[in-house]
Amino acid sequence: IHFGHEYHWIRAQEAIDWINKNYEKEGIELVGVLGDIAWYEQDHINGKKILDQLLIPYLPVIGDNEVSTGNEKLFYDLYAPQIEKLSKLFPNFTWTPGPVVNPETGKEMYLINYAFNYKGLHIVCNDFATRKASQTGRERIDD
Repeated sequence: IHFGHEYHWIRAQEAIDWINKNYEKEGIELVGVLGDIAWYEQDHINGKKILDQLLIPYLPVIGDNEVSTGNEKLFYDLYAPQIEKLSKLFPNFTWTPGPVVNPETGKEMYLINYAFNYKGLHIVCNDFATRKASQTGRERIDD
């Protein structure tokens, strides 16, 4: 799911509605929301409202769009309550809430990593978004 253009909102709402209508029949128990959710602050805020309509747990994972647009802390602030809910639902849930200090820059960053066990699986949601700026000023890159 990505929020931004009008058709993104329509498709996202249709997907949420379909999941809510069919999750029992289809055996859907978790929804992964795998990064790059939005570029802009208001899209993140409104997108979270749509995701919160889900009747089953969802797993928000940060992507480089959130980091490269300066919305890393916003992502954390919006989704930390959802991650806290997950921590109460699943055994062996681990995560480190709050910012950490980047030893290279001395600046705070929000690494949103978490893991848990579910029905014999160990699910890991990793923050792989680089914090290095690209030379082009758009997407971030790793060396």
